[in-house]
Amino acid sequence: GNASEPSSLTLDVEGGFDAIDLNPGWNLISIDRTLSESSVEQVFSSLTPGNLQYVTGFQEGVQFYDPNGLSFLNTLSNLDDGYGYWVKVEEQDVLQVQGAQLPVNYRPELTAGWNLIGYPNQQASNPAEYFADLIELDNLVYVTGFDQGSQVFDPNGLPFLNTLIELENGYGYWLKTVVGDDPNGLILDDSNG
Repeated sequence: GNASEPSSLTLDVEGGFDAIDLNPGWNLISIDRTLSESSVEQVFSSLTPGNLQYVTGFQEGVQFYDPNGLSFLNTLSNLDDGYGYWVKVEEQDVLQVQGAQLPVNYRPELTAGWNLIGYPNQQASNPAEYFADLIELDNLVYVTGFDQGSQVFDPNGLPFLNTLIELENGYGYWLKTVVGDDPNGLILDDSNG
């Protein structure tokens, strides 16, 4: 029984990489990683120089970034976990990001009304299954997506009219709710109607 000297070990684990294909024009994307460096300039630095035209987000209002405009007019400075973003590029490109993988089924806090969120899972999912908790509470009005054309899922509509049949990694989605939803269990009101 002699006690040994206590020791500690620190592991520095680098996050994984993700690649998101961008088509010329507007792309509705999401990043499934927690970014160690989340500034817009840093996140999009892997793109071909001069190819990025705009980035917009929507978290309690529109946020905007123009790399060629006046910097004091930019209202979007960082990308946040779990949200979606519109990205406009002039030519086809690949966005490469690094960071730790977001938890499976990660969903950011939602406000009443429209939300622009990401899809974190590696495996595609049917919107009815992924948003089952919101549908059960009659809190989901619509989900829309964009992949070189718009797609819609209406949980209360006729199934054959739904054109959004799969949520996919790397894409962002517009989600309309009746009241807010916080995955951390906080009670939100419907004041943003």
